[in-house]
Amino acid sequence: MSEKFSEINADTLRVMLNAFYDEVQKDELIGPIFIKKIGTTEEDWAPHMDRVVKFWCSVLLNTKEYGGGFMIKHAALPKLEMEHFKRWMEIFMRTVPEHFETSQSVEITIKAQTLLKNLHQQYGQFQVQRAQKRNKPIQ
Repeated sequence: MSEKFSEINADTLRVMLNAFYDEVQKDELIGPIFIKKIGTTEEDWAPHMDRVVKFWCSVLLNTKEYGGGFMIKHAALPKLEMEHFKRWMEIFMRTVPEHFETSQSVEITIKAQTLLKNLHQQYGQFQVQRAQKRNKPIQ
């Protein structure tokens, strides 16, 4: 991409996020997780991409478009390890500066790092609670 975006908006986020998830789908570690959950066709991915764009618009632009459930949706995925979260971030950190100028890129990636850290922590807590519920005797 020759010209980078100087503005963060729904259209520029969509372009970047499409490129990001194209790379995610090709990744040997996390690609299969996404493909198993979402699918392989553009039609499969369209609803996910709409949600993701709304999510990032809510986070970065305070649009309040996203209906919520970010943590719960991810916490329900079984067997995610720190390496999965790290790979997501590696691809994201590579993709964002390819599409946005430095100032916007820094803003987006700092927010992503904070969100991913929180997601990883809450995912671990959710998995512990889930395991405790499964092992709890029925009364």
